[in-house]
Amino acid sequence: MELLLIYTMKKIMYFVFGILIILGLLAINFYFTVGYGSFGGFLAEQRSFPKEEKLYQLRNDAITHLTQAHSELSSLSGLTFYEKTYSDMCAKGEHGWKRSDSFAYLCSYRLTYYYGINEDYKEFLLKMEKNLNDLGWSIQIYNPPQPTISESINQYPGDVFTAELPIYMKRFTENYNFFDKYNKYNMYLRINNFPGYYSGWSELDKEPEPFDFGLAIGQVIYKNQSDISPNEIFSRISSAGQQRIMVVISQEYFQN
Repeated sequence: MELLLIYTMKKIMYFVFGILIILGLLAINFYFTVGYGSFGGFLAEQRSFPKEEKLYQLRNDAITHLTQAHSELSSLSGLTFYEKTYSDMCAKGEHGWKRSDSFAYLCSYRLTYYYGINEDYKEFLLKMEKNLNDLGWSIQIYNPPQPTISESINQYPGDVFTAELPIYMKRFTENYNFFDKYNKYNMYLRINNFPGYYSGWSELDKEPEPFDFGLAIGQVIYKNQSDISPNEIFSRISSAGQQRIMVVISQEYFQN
């Protein structure tokens, strides 16, 4: 009888101990989920922002890549260059029960060139499409796939000027290393469209932020943008009697 009682007490203790472990794990999971969105969010909060010297180097490298890309595109005949604007921003990831970003910190630089053209807008886009293909730009992979420029303007029922054009992508280095956090970011190119704005022309009074997602209060830790209004540049081009072409190329130059 005594042995049975001891055995029963042990079973109860094991059961209680198991319940406590489960409750503890649930409490830990609740803590990470509510406080950081996930355990990955908790780890992201522990990562540090790069030193200013390193960030300066990465930013300058990005500007070099973007400027070179624009120079290649500017050689296309028929373009009259008017102005360029930029947006440089770093954001801290948000981690909580409502939202948990995949990064601790993210920095992106966007360089935008504004041109006027005197030829037919549709014909010029077809010429630009060929030029992009020749320069090694490819349409960013989406599901469902994005239509090509040719398909977009041929299938669009309204004014071709407001047709949604595909987003292009190009790897800026051949020495790609997935494990190198400073060397794994592509360039993205949009025509007549800012990142995060998918309704054709975005005539704005100021340069918009360069990310495809909204930023919460307190997330922006570094911000530097052109004072020139894109809308003012559009007006100058129109006043000269030309069609307007805006080429937007961006690159995330730091993420951890």
